[in-house]
Amino acid sequence: MVNKQIISAKAVIFHEGRVLLLERANGRWDLPGGHVAKKEPVLQALIREVKEETGLDIEVQELLSTHIHENRRGDQVATLAYLCESHKKPSEKNIHLSKEHQYWTLAKPAKLERYKIRPHHREAIVIGAERGARTARKGK
Repeated sequence: MVNKQIISAKAVIFHEGRVLLLERANGRWDLPGGHVAKKEPVLQALIREVKEETGLDIEVQELLSTHIHENRRGDQVATLAYLCESHKKPSEKNIHLSKEHQYWTLAKPAKLERYKIRPHHREAIVIGAERGARTARKGK
């Protein structure tokens, strides 16, 4: 039985062919984004979450994938992954991590096996890369 339903929005942000990943304290790598608050529009939540977690302002481009699963607490989680473009280059100067994450990287989609990342996040990254993944504007 499902306890509650949760919507999670994730950003797939490419820069020069690499995707932005955030590392949690438990060693798991994640896409920027998070839970959508009750009555909050999904895209607004995604923009807010990415800003909170990375300090980056983004523009949402398109929906890449959806995934529904039941978490350990018995909640049904729907994850929506969107291709996004950052207004600034992901760099030490421009990324300011929240307390949720300890490190960030720009990973090559072909090398994702090096990272402990959820399969549905990996799938969204691959879909984005296969679609030609419009990269963030260079040098901003």
